[in-house]
Amino acid sequence: MNIDRFAILIIVIESLLGMGFFFFTPSSIKPEGTKVDYTSLWKGVLERFFLMISLINNYPHALTLFSALKLGPD
Repeated sequence: MNIDRFAILIIVIESLLGMGFFFFTPSSIKPEGTKVDYTSLWKGVLERFFLMISLINNYPHALTLFSALKLGPD
């Protein structure tokens, strides 16, 4: 599969899943007036794209870097 198509596939699937989870989450769990958080959607796309590129280029140590960044403070 071409890397361009794979990147577009990741973006589309991430967006659809994010929207789907937002609309199917029960209203008892969501705070009042909640909107779709597009920043989180794009952050997820970038995270998966980083992992995809690093693993395709045979850099498995990127998983260690990625997990350390995810555990760090906001």
